[in-house]
Amino acid sequence: MTRTRQTHVRQTMQKPLFFSALVLMLVSLILLGGCSVQQAQVSDVVGPTINIGVAFDQPGMSFSQRGVDATRSGGHGVSGFHADIARELALDLGYSERQINWVDVTDQNQNLLFSTGKVDMVVGVSQYSQTSAGEGEHAVEFSGPYLTAPLGIMVSPASEDLATLESLRSKRVCTVRGEYPDAATATSVQELSHQTAQNFEQDTYSQCMAALGTGTVDAVVGSEIVLEQFAHSIQGQSFRLHEVENATLSYGVSVPQGDVRLWAKIQNKLRDLVSKGQWTRFFSELQKDTSSATIRQMKAPQISEPPREKYD
Repeated sequence: MTRTRQTHVRQTMQKPLFFSALVLMLVSLILLGGCSVQQAQVSDVVGPTINIGVAFDQPGMSFSQRGVDATRSGGHGVSGFHADIARELALDLGYSERQINWVDVTDQNQNLLFSTGKVDMVVGVSQYSQTSAGEGEHAVEFSGPYLTAPLGIMVSPASEDLATLESLRSKRVCTVRGEYPDAATATSVQELSHQTAQNFEQDTYSQCMAALGTGTVDAVVGSEIVLEQFAHSIQGQSFRLHEVENATLSYGVSVPQGDVRLWAKIQNKLRDLVSKGQWTRFFSELQKDTSSATIRQMKAPQISEPPREKYD
């Protein structure tokens, strides 16, 4: 009798506990749902992971230790300045390093990756290639630029006299598709491409550097920072790097066209990276290894505040 009554009392007590737990669970789900909606109002990136596109072959800037086939590296397999910026953007959007899917991106496949939802943003892209009109124009919103680098010419020691754009006329030159200098010098480089003996346009810097190493081309024209990092990383070969006066390339972040909430969020985060000193800390790693006076003296850029009327 006593045992039966105790069981009845236990069951009677369990019912209100069960219903209380059920109510708490439902309330929690409602609150979580509210948080998800609120997050979506800030950014269009939702889900358990974030897909960030970078170039996988640029030492010091964005380099995959696991090779260009490693589209998922757990947030730790891509190193360099662009990758550091990308990680901070992901953290600001609520993603840990291990929630980052790294995707290898070139100027040629960026539109396809955006249209198929394979990337949420691309970090370390040339500003001029994103915003210039023409067949290669990308349908994106551009945040930044967070870096403006000098244009450089990489040559072998035997071609050390090839130190200016003018000296490259009638020579074999390799350039990277999408790595277009800012508007002030774009015309000079475009004219050069028509006046060289052979203009080799490749998808990546590593392809151009391979062509230079085998003697297929006489020079590579591109970002001085990227070219210098390649010169440090390639064993058994020596190169000469010349800076092109008054010629620069600017880099930033692209997101799908129309995603102005994400654009504004990234723009504000880039401003924070500059104002709080993180940009300087990240870039100082590159400045330690450079012989370029221009790169050693580079300071954090001024990044404009996004106009509220564009995304409110």
